[in-house]
Amino acid sequence: MNASRVMAACVSAVCVTALSLGYPDAATADPVASSNGATRVAKWKDDKQAAILLTFDDSLDSQIHNAVPELKKRDLVGTFYVVPGGGQWKARKDIWEKTFPKEFPAMGMEYGNHTLTHHGAKDAADFDAEVSQCNDVILKLFPGKTPRLVSFAIPGVKKEDWNITADQEKEILAKHNLFRRPEYAIMAVGYYTTADHMMAMANDGIKKGDVKCYVFHGVGGNYLSTAMPTFTDFLDKLAAKREQLWITTAIPEHKYAIERDGAAVKVVQADARQIQLQLTSKADPALYDYPLTLITQVPAAWKTCRITQGATQSTVQPTGGSVRYDALPNGAPVTIEAGG
Repeated sequence: MNASRVMAACVSAVCVTALSLGYPDAATADPVASSNGATRVAKWKDDKQAAILLTFDDSLDSQIHNAVPELKKRDLVGTFYVVPGGGQWKARKDIWEKTFPKEFPAMGMEYGNHTLTHHGAKDAADFDAEVSQCNDVILKLFPGKTPRLVSFAIPGVKKEDWNITADQEKEILAKHNLFRRPEYAIMAVGYYTTADHMMAMANDGIKKGDVKCYVFHGVGGNYLSTAMPTFTDFLDKLAAKREQLWITTAIPEHKYAIERDGAAVKVVQADARQIQLQLTSKADPALYDYPLTLITQVPAAWKTCRITQGATQSTVQPTGGSVRYDALPNGAPVTIEAGG
């Protein structure tokens, strides 16, 4: 998946209109507003205004010692694009292959594919081997259902060391269920030497409602390094805007955007007793299985709502006549009822 997907996803507001409404006979049910049951799919999870990705390339020591602890301290998350055949990884295999695979899932962090050795692509066969072997390591360290998606970031190499076409790259990534990291608008070195410079991009994301991706290499050490005071100040400022920002990792953001852009909601029933919806998406459910956030209008008399989808149930209080909740596309119907 290339950057055009992200750009297309980020320039349009998402609002799903009810496709059909079923009402009971007026004699057997209280009249309800015709807009009850009207549902929209939130642009981002929890109806946040923008999505933020913090990404870290090359599996560097300074990420172990500095980046991860500072993220953990603030309950923030990152995607680490690893190079399992590289020297930095080999020097700290105990961390990259034992400690982090045990800790990262609970922390909400993830590994991304940055090729096995970071040497580039001599030809299509070489690129296939580089990404497939890196994928093998990631999937072994983080066992789970297969097939599943893994995020991919192109290694920074000289132009002459990248000898495949865009079509070859796209075909090979699809073969291994890989998708491209969003094109970053900021690499956290060079001009962007202050937290305020870095936050300007997050604020632009809020203004435009899109996804912003930060790329770090060294953090307080190694190369292309971001100074620790700048890094920690930036994280503090970012954490202070949690109410507006969905700070997530690459896989959830990608899944959400793809599912959202292919989503449709059908209102099966909407009366004074119950609202029932069917949420679908054109995305392949074998790979795209992330819940979408829905906002549904409910009768004004409903002070609490019980929301059920299959075996999942929650109780939500309406705000402004609507309830916000998560639902899985292409799953069981969603039922909303008054009461807790």
